[in-house]
Amino acid sequence: MNNPYRLISGLTFFCILCAGINALSAPGIYESETERKLDEYHSAVSLMNLLNGLHLTEEQQKKLLALNYKISKTKKAEVSDSKYTELRLAAESSMKELQEYLLKHPEEENNNIQEKAADAYRNFRDYTIQRGEKLKAEFDKIQNEASQILTDEQKEIIENFKPCIIPPKDLRDPVRAGQAKQNSPVLNGMNKIRQIKNNKELFEAALNTGADRIINYTTKRVYKMTDAEKAAKKTEVIKLLREASALSDTDYELRKNEIAAKIAPEDKMEQLRSEFEKRNPHRNPAKGIKSNRLAKFLLDSEIVIPVLEKRLQASPSGGLR
Repeated sequence: MNNPYRLISGLTFFCILCAGINALSAPGIYESETERKLDEYHSAVSLMNLLNGLHLTEEQQKKLLALNYKISKTKKAEVSDSKYTELRLAAESSMKELQEYLLKHPEEENNNIQEKAADAYRNFRDYTIQRGEKLKAEFDKIQNEASQILTDEQKEIIENFKPCIIPPKDLRDPVRAGQAKQNSPVLNGMNKIRQIKNNKELFEAALNTGADRIINYTTKRVYKMTDAEKAAKKTEVIKLLREASALSDTDYELRKNEIAAKIAPEDKMEQLRSEFEKRNPHRNPAKGIKSNRLAKFLLDSEIVIPVLEKRLQASPSGGLR
């Protein structure tokens, strides 16, 4: 026999599910139209700064624009999905009918109403899962295509980009942008150690102090290191600091970002979270599309399309052809 209270408790999950599915394409919540416009302007300006730092070729921009057109088309198809709307309305109606019946007749059961609500809810749930899987597959394909368009250096810039109104130096300078990662604290330490490389006693002490600081920061702020990991990291950091200090000024300028990236702490917690997300058998695809930074910045069709269209129109070849 069906338990009416189990069914009514399912209403809560039903509402959460509806909210989660709608969030796939739902806009942000703003207190005013002005606030919404300001957010759009900030996103557009940040995107322009990123595009300037990426130094995309015209061909790359055209390919990214084409992918954003695909996303826009997918979003429109999602909104106009008549079967989704039909199943959602049927589920809402039957669940509402069941709720009203239970409120009026708390001690009674009505198998017809209960089974109707359960069937409608199940049909909607199954369809939203299928729909979510299809959307994710389409978006993953587009995201992979976008990744193939970019160079490794450009992808590294995106990985470390922070939305901004005034771009940092490493985005304004093509050479620095190609090197991508700033790692300012590590670079500052490397610079100071190079300055004392001719004083053997100070130099050796600075190598140990620098390595210890990296390890302490990693353990306290990033992830808890084992004793073996600490020993291995200290050996590696000291070796890299010696290598950086032995370079000529010219070679150091060319390689300092590469070395700093090797010295900087790995975010192993984030790596573990990503690995867990990939392996989690209970992940519900209907919860939406999990975006990475490339998707966040270059596949936000509502912002990206108008910006890329204007950039291409202003290009020497005249643009969108």
